[in-house]
Amino acid sequence: MKSRWIQFGSALVAMIMIANLQYAWTLFVAPLQRAHATWDLPGIQWGVTLFLIFETWVTPVEGWLIDSLGPRIFLSMGGVLVGIGWTALAYVQTLMQLYVFYAIAGVGAAFVYSGSIATALKWFPDKRGTVSGFITAGFGAGAALFIPLITYLIRTSGYNTAFLYTGIGQGIVILLVAQVLHNPGPEFKVSKAAKKMPSLKIRRTPSQFTSLEMLLTPQFYLLFLTFVMINVGGAMITVQGAPVARSFNISAAALTSALVAGRLFNGGGRIFWGWISDRIGREMAMFIPYALQAFSLIPHSSSVIARGCGLTSL
Repeated sequence: MKSRWIQFGSALVAMIMIANLQYAWTLFVAPLQRAHATWDLPGIQWGVTLFLIFETWVTPVEGWLIDSLGPRIFLSMGGVLVGIGWTALAYVQTLMQLYVFYAIAGVGAAFVYSGSIATALKWFPDKRGTVSGFITAGFGAGAALFIPLITYLIRTSGYNTAFLYTGIGQGIVILLVAQVLHNPGPEFKVSKAAKKMPSLKIRRTPSQFTSLEMLLTPQFYLLFLTFVMINVGGAMITVQGAPVARSFNISAAALTSALVAGRLFNGGGRIFWGWISDRIGREMAMFIPYALQAFSLIPHSSSVIARGCGLTSL
């Protein structure tokens, strides 16, 4: 049973290493604008748009790939793509180069994200909610470990150095932890963890679905829609954090603190709600944070609208 905790730790570290690609991006926007006078904000932010597209829309083929290649090779490929894509951003001279290499990093991040979760959950059928919470928290909170460092590197050495050092470091670490990842063998299937019954509040069906059968179920589209809705607002705040802070004359120190705090609470929330879902059921554990997320976005949207309408003094 010691082996599954090694798998858990390795998958968690891999997830932490891709957090910067999405959650620290906003720190690079202003430096890129200053370095390239002809690049406007919408043009630069198309880069993160493409990153998010490739990070998410390559996942339909990833399930087949990880089953064919195994987690070690699969995540190794992800580590190489993350390292190449993020490091190359230090040297881009055109927006097209920015789009291409950031998209490559997005594909790599998708490999690491889906591979880490898929591998960890196979080792913890008895704690699926808790473990998925911890693994995704690595992605949600991992950038908090690096945001102060990235801020310091950008201020003292330039954004190029920040891209270079973090890109090489992240790629190497993912490659290293990928070498210990593997799927459970026959001996695990008879272990206590594999045979342990989940909570009676966790609804499960014994049926197995092919990809086509899954696409024919209404539950798939409901989950897909809720995931899109819950992520759109959060992603907009994440990638536009620094530009919005500048428009409100918020200091760099305050922005850094806010980004770190946001990442920590994001990660902590994933762990908490994953743990709760193992006890109160998946449906209620999704409904409550979804409602909280909706209410939390109201002040953000209201302040932006007021700013645009010149009502900030009200």
